[in-house]
Amino acid sequence: MTVMILQIALTGFWMIVIPMGVGAGILQGKRDVCFAEIASIGYAGFFCLAEILLEAAVFLKLRLHTTALLFGGLSVLTAFLGFSLYMRPKNRKARREIRTRFFSMPGFWMLLAVALIVLQTAVVVLMTHLDADDANYVGTATTSIAADSLYRIHPYTGREFLRLPKRYIFSPFPALLAVLSTLCGNVHPARMAHVFYPAVLIPLCYLVLSLFGRKLFSKDRDARGIFLLFLAVMGAFSGYSIYNSDNFRMIRIWQGKALLAGCFLPLILYLGYMLFWEKEPQYPYWVLAAAVTASCLLSGMAIVLVPVMTGLLLVTGLLRNRSLKRTGTGILCLLPAAALGGLYIIL
Repeated sequence: MTVMILQIALTGFWMIVIPMGVGAGILQGKRDVCFAEIASIGYAGFFCLAEILLEAAVFLKLRLHTTALLFGGLSVLTAFLGFSLYMRPKNRKARREIRTRFFSMPGFWMLLAVALIVLQTAVVVLMTHLDADDANYVGTATTSIAADSLYRIHPYTGREFLRLPKRYIFSPFPALLAVLSTLCGNVHPARMAHVFYPAVLIPLCYLVLSLFGRKLFSKDRDARGIFLLFLAVMGAFSGYSIYNSDNFRMIRIWQGKALLAGCFLPLILYLGYMLFWEKEPQYPYWVLAAAVTASCLLSGMAIVLVPVMTGLLLVTGLLRNRSLKRTGTGILCLLPAAALGGLYIIL
């Protein structure tokens, strides 16, 4: 029991406190900020760091324990810097506003939506869906821990790879599972994926979706609650097909492609709107670059899909605002995905 409590506490630290610190640093100086923004953009920065470090670790043939130490140290340093920036006097008003929002009594509809989201999360945590893809995703993490390596041993056969598996190494989300399992007190990757991941990542998906409600109904609290409740109901009754993002989120949130569909593609859409459709960009452009890089961590599909999606946002934004500068800056944000795609072709 003591070990379990320690593992839960460590998971809370690495998967909640650290991303929140990253998000606080990115958004410091922004006046109108909310908890959902800090968490969503914090995870974009957190996963961006993971993608960069894990790619370097794979090609440099670093041991898993070395990679975990480096990632842990850089994450803590980044989060500490983020909290330090956010605590500066110039952010006092923003801190006061976010405290007021966080501790204020939510409306009836928002409480109902939160209750349904909590119920969904509990169902996924307590009634684990078993999937054949465990042989790859969880198997890769387990093999990495057993061999203290990254993408050197085949998870199906236990034999050493003759060459790097380029289909997987550019989106090393299973390697992050191995790293977090190590940092969270040597949690078994299967438990980390099927129990701890859903407890954090399913609410994260809804936090991202709540940003749309905040934008669409900025002055109507009840409308924001009804909007989120509607999305939660759609998620609860998404079992009519296995090919929609809501069902994918409910049964496979521990897979990178499910997190891409349920969380990061909506985040890219939201950032694209706020950067290219608004009269003035609402975030630094490099936030979009971080989100693009983070998406590439989750699935190789993102290396193609995210640039196409962002490109459409750029074109529509250009037609709306007639700004070549904003369009050119947006194109630069796609360079991480372009670089990974080029490496895939070369290798």
